[in-house]
Amino acid sequence: MLEGLRQRAAEREVSPGILSLEVIPAEIIAATASWAIYGAAQQWVHMPDRVPAEQFVAVAVHLVHPILEAGIPAAESAR
Repeated sequence: MLEGLRQRAAEREVSPGILSLEVIPAEIIAATASWAIYGAAQQWVHMPDRVPAEQFVAVAVHLVHPILEAGIPAAESAR
């Protein structure tokens, strides 16, 4: 995850070595998304009447997607 986010950040350089102020560091996005996935999975595992894994994954993706989009400037995410 971190490698992909770092690559996306490199693609958004304003000029060599200078990132747009809108870009959140890839390490923060990756850590936040990782903990969100972990926390959701932990909660799901401990639920007595949990939904099937396939349904859980759809919910987890829906929750994590905005975190992953956080480092993409608004104009780029609208594409």
